[in-house]
Amino acid sequence: MNKFLNFRYVGYQIMKNRRLMILLAVVLSIFYPLALLMNGNYFFAADMDSNYFQSVANGFKIANLVIFLIISAYLPLLIFKYMTSRKDLDVYEALPIKSENLFLSNFLATMIIVIIPQIVAWVFGFFVQLNYGLQPNVLTMLGEIGVMFVYLPIIMFPAMIAINNIGTLFDSFIYTSILQVLPFIAILVVQMYGSAYIFADNSILTPQVWSAITYHYSFVNSVLLIGSSNTFYWGYVIWPVVGFILIAANRYLYRIRPVENVEQPCINKWFTTILVFILTILMLLIALYSYNSYYSQRAIDFIYPILSVLVMYLVLDAITHRGFSHFFKAIIEFAVLLAIAIGVLFGMRSTNGFGFDYIIPDNDEIEKVVVSSYQRLTFQNRDKYNEPNYQIEQNYHQFYAEIIVEDDIEHVTDFHEYIVETYYDYFTQKSRYEQEILGWWSPGMAEGSHPYHTEYVSEYEKNGLESDIILLYSDQEYYDKYQLLNVRLDYYLKDGDHFYRSYTVPLDWSYDLYQMTQ
Repeated sequence: MNKFLNFRYVGYQIMKNRRLMILLAVVLSIFYPLALLMNGNYFFAADMDSNYFQSVANGFKIANLVIFLIISAYLPLLIFKYMTSRKDLDVYEALPIKSENLFLSNFLATMIIVIIPQIVAWVFGFFVQLNYGLQPNVLTMLGEIGVMFVYLPIIMFPAMIAINNIGTLFDSFIYTSILQVLPFIAILVVQMYGSAYIFADNSILTPQVWSAITYHYSFVNSVLLIGSSNTFYWGYVIWPVVGFILIAANRYLYRIRPVENVEQPCINKWFTTILVFILTILMLLIALYSYNSYYSQRAIDFIYPILSVLVMYLVLDAITHRGFSHFFKAIIEFAVLLAIAIGVLFGMRSTNGFGFDYIIPDNDEIEKVVVSSYQRLTFQNRDKYNEPNYQIEQNYHQFYAEIIVEDDIEHVTDFHEYIVETYYDYFTQKSRYEQEILGWWSPGMAEGSHPYHTEYVSEYEKNGLESDIILLYSDQEYYDKYQLLNVRLDYYLKDGDHFYRSYTVPLDWSYDLYQMTQ
């Protein structure tokens, strides 16, 4: 290991930052275990259920992990700040340590400086839980600490890539922050456009998708996975592996980093350019989401969000170039990015989420399907002459079933395909579906345009209803005029993933499915 690391130097860095480690131990202990300790006496005195208290402890653990994430994300900027000063860099480069080894030694020291305070907090928390009879497990605690340690490379990567490609500490902080929030902005865009241009009430952001987009989610859930029955996702393992690979790439960038550009706002222009372009396109997609808004159709309300993103882009450009000498070129670049964002917007609209509506898992990928529905229906008694006697009754059309037989699973996926295909036959635009099927009623909709604006009489005899009881229209004045049913399909795949689709469909579409679940 001495070939790659200088342990004497690592020890020096740790001793140099021992006061910082004490401070970090205090900060990391605020929620877990100190908050748990302060609340423990109350729960103990109130004779609370131990399972409930354990859930409270897990909540404080999550708060601790969030603080640990934030500290770990920015601590490399402090340890590696010498890279932003030509004078300090000359001193460090004069040490009898190879450049690549210096990088790895500093990186290992950074990991140790942040993990030791966390170990202190976690061990303290172990004894707090033990004191209140929660029976924590030593191996579980060690496993949780191990997960935290192996996740540190990917958590610290944004700061390392930023300080390797930027010559000032201030700019490194800005771009580290951008890299840290970028996954969450991407998740917001996926959620917004998924709900806007995919007609089903869907779970587009499944845990598997979350774990693939952001390592923050994977980190917290990986720690909580130890010693629990939570579902495992491959993203929990992939992110640490990616982290070690990226740190190796950073080691190479550190070696070839041009020293003459230190203290300059930009060492590698490709880094800031690509990062700002991605951020701007995502922010433009959020701004352009107002195009789908029903609250206002005024042009000014559509333009304001775009102008806000333009201001953000110009500010970042001014920071990079230390002024507005690049102003007109920045305007042209922004126009190109706006065109790309508009293309993505209309691509989503014209393809219904780039074909997401049509995605139905293959039958051989499905372990089971949970089919459920719950809908209040209004019925009316009829006399022997089929005349209403005005006695209104309330009942429920509901079912719930776990489908595990292959033939029945195929029946469910066929039903799912029928919904997707028939939707486009009956409802040619999303706005009509939302306003007349989902109930987002607004004045001015042509009543005759709805395909189900005809008299509809149920032929069902279910839930104990007699044959002389018929289904009435909903008593809501403006929408849901004709009885519709909410059907939810939960797919549990063999690879451990789980997602669902929830549709509002005419009642008669679900008749065969209802029979199958009885």
